[in-house]
Amino acid sequence: MLVAPVSAAEPEAVCDEEIPEHCSSWLTEGQRAPFTGILLTQALSISLGQNAAYCEEECDLKLAATSSIAAIRLDAEKRVAATDLKAGKEVSFLEGKIEGAAEARDKYAPAFYEHPAFVIPVTMALTIGLLWVTKEIMKLEVVDRR
Repeated sequence: MLVAPVSAAEPEAVCDEEIPEHCSSWLTEGQRAPFTGILLTQALSISLGQNAAYCEEECDLKLAATSSIAAIRLDAEKRVAATDLKAGKEVSFLEGKIEGAAEARDKYAPAFYEHPAFVIPVTMALTIGLLWVTKEIMKLEVVDRR
């Protein structure tokens, strides 16, 4: 078994040829790292690597889903706009009918004295007044007979 002696020199870093910022190096406790930044444990670096491996696929799926939703919303907006155009014509037709009905109602409306809001209170007042007058007359007749 061959064991390399631990030297006080800086450890050798192995860098990626395509991306020179991505370097790795075996370190032992107490050695200086040949780079700046954060040193990760093996478990954490494996976890981050696995998460990063699926990042592009996840982004593609989210983009596809968002594109589908946007296409559905655009189609719905187009349908609503087409329906609104038809509905606008129908609404203007119905508004004309309503205005005609309101004019007819105003033209043939009963006089104020024929309206129930006038007839009922006046009838009640007259009835109460007649009853009171009748009661007073009856009191006078009872007093006169004594």
